[in-house]
Amino acid sequence: NRCLWVTASPDASWKTYIVAGKQISLTVDEPWPPLRRALIVGHAEPMANVDIPGGLAGLRCRLATRYLGQGAETRAEFRQIKGWQAFRIVPLKITGLQGLGR
Repeated sequence: NRCLWVTASPDASWKTYIVAGKQISLTVDEPWPPLRRALIVGHAEPMANVDIPGGLAGLRCRLATRYLGQGAETRAEFRQIKGWQAFRIVPLKITGLQGLGR
């Protein structure tokens, strides 16, 4: 199954909503033209460290590399997991949009 992974910092308020009700909607967008975005509807579940491929620290390092570039995974801050929570999101529907139109 294809899924998305997200991590919540210790003080992220949104993680309580996912734990309470597993249905989610998520928007991923770019702030520059052509203003592409994806709307994702699905369900999310909190994942234990042992159920995350590579563990929570490994996931945080992979995300750091993806969004901050090569070398980010070597920074000690991304190996910290105390208070962090990972969620696996299984999309039921993904809609892609571009521009300012509907």
